[in-house]
Amino acid sequence: RFGITKVTTTSTPETPKEEPKVETQETPVDLGNNFYAKITTSNASNKNLSLSDNNVVLYENSNAPAQTWRFAKQDDGSYVIINQKTGTCLSVAGNGTASGTGVVIEPLNGSAGQKWFIYKQGTYYTLRPASTTNCVLDAYAASTENLTKINIYEKNGTGAQLFAITKGSYFDFVGPADVGTGFVATITNIN
Repeated sequence: RFGITKVTTTSTPETPKEEPKVETQETPVDLGNNFYAKITTSNASNKNLSLSDNNVVLYENSNAPAQTWRFAKQDDGSYVIINQKTGTCLSVAGNGTASGTGVVIEPLNGSAGQKWFIYKQGTYYTLRPASTTNCVLDAYAASTENLTKINIYEKNGTGAQLFAITKGSYFDFVGPADVGTGFVATITNIN
């Protein structure tokens, strides 16, 4: 003989699937307008953004105009960052958007690759070009060697993407110049 047993199962309600998290963009900081500053990597307190030909690189701290930048605030909250040696702008090469694109200096052209949003990260800052939403200023391979190239790279929160912005007057950074003797000059107050 065979018996039949009725088995009743209870179903558990299906757990809703979690939506993927979307990273929200922080609010850019307002550091003021039309000021001079040095930009120093958080990975080495003596290495500043500087120039090597048209490339932006890290280089040991000096009072050279190549390491002094003027920050000009734009209406959208971004900054155009102008090198004082050349009068040209911190720019993503070719207005690029891809992770790994180099950062160079170019004449002001109004492109999104020359507008930088600045975000506070603890005691440091990240700088994001308006040409991309997911890449920020980055020291290549997190190196701190002289002539390390600067690029944009997907935001990862490492020290290679954190920078100090140290404000000062132009003359705080470059100091007085020895212009020689035997000439006549007109001195104009620039303030």
